[in-house]
Amino acid sequence: MNNGTTILLGRQWISELAIPVKVPQLELQNHFKDELINKEKLIKDIICRHKGLFDGTLGRYTGARAELFVRDSVQPIYWCARPVARSRGAGRDAERRGHRTGGALRLGNSSGFSTQT
Repeated sequence: MNNGTTILLGRQWISELAIPVKVPQLELQNHFKDELINKEKLIKDIICRHKGLFDGTLGRYTGARAELFVRDSVQPIYWCARPVARSRGAGRDAERRGHRTGGALRLGNSSGFSTQT
C-alpha cells in the first residue's frame, strides 16, 4: 500500500472477497560486502524469479472463457481501476479496441438476467 492506494491491479478483490493471504516473512542476510554486489546480476535474477510480474499479463484474467450477453442497444463502458498516465493512453486505447474487435464481447438477443435458465 502506498498512501492508501493499491499498487497492483485487482488487489482490492483480495480484501473484498475476504481471501486469506499468507504474508511471507522477509529475512535479510548480508553475506557479501557492498563492493562485491553485481547490481546487474541481481536485477536479472529478480526478473528471472518473478517473470509473471514483468511479462505484461499482470492483472489480466486468464481463467475459463466467459460470455456476456447484453441487449443490442447497450454500449459497454470501460472504467480504469485508477487514473492512467497520459503517456500510457495509447496502449490503453489499443487494448479497448482489441476487446471490441477480438470477440471478447458479443451481443445477444436478450438479457439473461431477466429469466432463469
